[in-house]
Amino acid sequence: MSFKNDIKELTGSLKSHLLDAWLIAAESLGKIGNPLTVSTLIEVLDDEESEVRAQAALALATESLQKIKTAGKIGETYHI
Repeated sequence: MSFKNDIKELTGSLKSHLLDAWLIAAESLGKIGNPLTVSTLIEVLDDEESEVRAQAALALATESLQKIKTAGKIGETYHI
């Protein structure tokens, strides 16, 4: 399975009605730290379930922190 297929499968899991599947998918997407996942996670911030919103926010924060850690040298430009 390719990286893009992995992201697509995890993103599809965000539409699951099973809370555990959703939470695992959101956590995994955050750890992947790929820009392709950001818009999907942002959309979920409006979910009616507070646990779902919290996990989406955590996943987005995890992505941002990974970018900051890997930005490298002082003065290097990066986008969060």
